[in-house]
Amino acid sequence: MTLHTFGDSHSHHGWNSLKVTNALSVPIEVHHLGPFLMHTFGNKKTSLIDLNQYNVKPGDAVVFCFGEIDCRCHINKFHDTYEKTIKDLVLRYMEAIAEVVGDRSLRVAVEGVLPTVEISKSQKFNNPDFPFLGSDAQRQTYISRMNMLLKEACSRRGYTFFDVFSEHSTPDGFLVPAPKSDGMVHAGDFTCMIPAIEAFLEKSKYGPIYGKEFDLPEIYQPVFGLEHLHPVGRLSDSRIETILSADRVYNGSALLKSSVCDFGSNLGHFSMSLEAAGCSGKVTGVECGQSWVDASNHIAKSVGSKCTFTRDFVEAEAYLFLSVSHHNMTDSTYSGMQDTFDRVIASGAHTIYVEQATHLEFLPWAAKLRCSGNVYLHFKRELEKVTHGLFSVRLIGVDRNERLNTVRPIYQLKKKVDIELEVDGKKYRAYDTWDISFIGVQHRRPLGAYYYAVGEDGKDYFLKYRKDRGWFPPEPKKDGMLLSDIFRWGMLPFYDMSKMQKEIFFKYTSNPNRYEDFRPWNTLVDEDSNVSFIDTGDHELTYEMRVGNGMVFSEMLTLLSKNPIVKDSQMLTDEFNIEFGPKLGKSHRWEAFSLIAQKLIDAGASVQVVETGSTWTEDWHGQGCSTRVWEWLVANLGGSVKSIDIDPGHVKLARSFSRGAEIIQGDSITELLKMDLSNTSLLFLDSYDHNPPYGLSELHVVGELAVCYERLPSGCLIAVDDCANETSGKHNFVNAFFKRMGIAPLKVSYIYVWQKP
Repeated sequence: MTLHTFGDSHSHHGWNSLKVTNALSVPIEVHHLGPFLMHTFGNKKTSLIDLNQYNVKPGDAVVFCFGEIDCRCHINKFHDTYEKTIKDLVLRYMEAIAEVVGDRSLRVAVEGVLPTVEISKSQKFNNPDFPFLGSDAQRQTYISRMNMLLKEACSRRGYTFFDVFSEHSTPDGFLVPAPKSDGMVHAGDFTCMIPAIEAFLEKSKYGPIYGKEFDLPEIYQPVFGLEHLHPVGRLSDSRIETILSADRVYNGSALLKSSVCDFGSNLGHFSMSLEAAGCSGKVTGVECGQSWVDASNHIAKSVGSKCTFTRDFVEAEAYLFLSVSHHNMTDSTYSGMQDTFDRVIASGAHTIYVEQATHLEFLPWAAKLRCSGNVYLHFKRELEKVTHGLFSVRLIGVDRNERLNTVRPIYQLKKKVDIELEVDGKKYRAYDTWDISFIGVQHRRPLGAYYYAVGEDGKDYFLKYRKDRGWFPPEPKKDGMLLSDIFRWGMLPFYDMSKMQKEIFFKYTSNPNRYEDFRPWNTLVDEDSNVSFIDTGDHELTYEMRVGNGMVFSEMLTLLSKNPIVKDSQMLTDEFNIEFGPKLGKSHRWEAFSLIAQKLIDAGASVQVVETGSTWTEDWHGQGCSTRVWEWLVANLGGSVKSIDIDPGHVKLARSFSRGAEIIQGDSITELLKMDLSNTSLLFLDSYDHNPPYGLSELHVVGELAVCYERLPSGCLIAVDDCANETSGKHNFVNAFFKRMGIAPLKVSYIYVWQKP
């Protein structure tokens, strides 16, 4: 692997110091293109950078370094619309990177923009061709905004963002002196960036992350240097060799010391290859048809192998799923995988190897992969899901079979539980765990966990922890089942239920907005019986199940009487974080949204929200989400949301995705004067984003506050969006107003938040 940098002089400075000293684990190739702008690259794209001319190979890493010159001497020319200018620059920059990278198997990173220098210190080297335009504060604003947008854009596309600003900034936001800089506009000593760069390179070893929608024929990437593990499709040795190599590196060769069950043994080839490699445990192959079983046993006998073959599930310490062609990611496939893996986990397996056989002409699952841009990451997450997070999942090899038109990533799944616990002053080492979760319609809320653990006395214990109650008294472990097998939400697992004493937990949802929580019950479960569960509270449940051959086939949970619990503030906070964290957690608005939500939830009263400024017709993900946040709070706490915007297009769009908010078209100051604000919980000011002249948005927002403030109740939260820094943003005059009042902000971020005394 080689790391390539492309860009203006910032692709050379800093990076070249690492190249000269061989400071990285891979060689560096610096491609200094000249004093080109982000704007120029965004327009020229591949006509400026053609990777074919720079010996960039599959598996290499590329870093793009543009933007400092734009912030230094061009954006100020468009200061009145700098926000839109920077957004356009970043958008076209990302499109250019995606076009240049294309379908190559590359790891992509983007270097952020370094801090500016004070204008007073720039006179000695101020290049008249590339002058410092604008005040120090203005250039700081441009750089801060560009870095925020670059970071968010990289996150959406799967690129890595190198935050050089934080590593090279003084406390007041200017470029650090030498040796970490060259004393002008460039980085000097880049040693501080080595950990981030090495982390980026480490990711690159385990396959590509694509920055655009990939073509299916190009989704494979060799791992362990094996481009084709079995080009003919019948030879098993290379796949077994890859598995044994990974097992030796990551698992202490545990596979060769274990009993093995091989699903889809390819007429015994895989099982017997493993036996020939020195596996000391019993190897059993499982085939889907009796004719395959008979043929495999005949072949084994004829070559003197001790492997046996069957159609039945076999308990073992390790499992192989190779040449299994049904893993094409349909709903029925996942259901089948879940059933099989549940039984594998229940058997106590410590290692699993899975080959995801994916036929490229079979495309129903393709749409699911477009969102991530990484087929390997998609499969990895699905395997983590079907094993309930009990196993670590590692990509160890990829087979591209031209003749069969398949791509087959191979994964190692290794049981990962090994946790030290202390309960009532005694130490335990947990070897199995299962999360206690309360499941809503779209998400889960963690409540605690169960553990199987070995105590200081060497005995096995069952431990239970609840966030609201703490540790329960340790109990002796009663049976050998895995917790992942015993505790399953919404269904019972596949194991013999006959005469077994179990503690079983259920959830029941009556409608999307109300949840019922039930405590545990102890009961004796018999075959072919209906069982009534009575909890310790006011709930009574009947659990009906049909059992045959000791295996549960279907079940139904019926609520006889209910007394829904009221969500406490912690429950609502957890649900808020689960609902919006994945979408907004990395945005610069998240801290303020979280604070506002926490304040309103803790108040425990219905919420009255008034906001000015709705979503834009040309919005990007992360803006326009405030209305959704307020609607969620109202749905859970009661109340109302009113959103005002003067633009008909914005109003139409906002109404199209509104879930209960009243969207009002009109001038915000005029509409605010009409409103009764006596019960307002939150005033959220975000007006005049539609290409305002510089300063007009600040004036308009402070005007909105002026017509409202006296009519707002004590305790009302007041928030202003789009605050680049202390002196630049919509909050500029509002902040001055509150300073005169002696009211400090509760939150200083991209959204400023105050509370009326």
